Amino acid sequence: MQGAVYNREIYDIDGNDITNAVVGAINSDQAASLTAMPTLTFTVAPGALDDNGEILGEVSSFFVNDAGEVESFESGNYYALVSGDAGGPDEIVGVIVTTTEVGQPTGVTVRDTGGFIVYRQ
Repeated sequence: MQGAVYNREIYDIDGNDITNAVVGAINSDQAASLTAMPTLTFTVAPGALDDNGEILGEVSSFFVNDAGEVESFESGNYYALVSGDAGGPDEIVGVIVTTTEVGQPTGVTVRDTGGFIVYRQ
């Protein structure tokens, strides 16, 4: 089992798309040439799901800078619940919480919180 969040967009409090500005800040801060936000990857490991249908795991994202070095961008956790009707579990709903200091002024940490729904097909 695996999961990823890609094609990520960032909006300011007024609803303006600031994705390009954030990508530009990462590029300037880390000597990189990104064209989009790094893909956020779920770490799905044994024991992530308990008997109550609760799921807890880690998420992280990385990118390669212009020197060819892999750099960590953000890390955090996902929290989810498995649900369904009498036919069995067919849906997962959850929240992702990450933090990063990359591309930010010194001493500033950015926290990203987002939700997700996964349907069984």
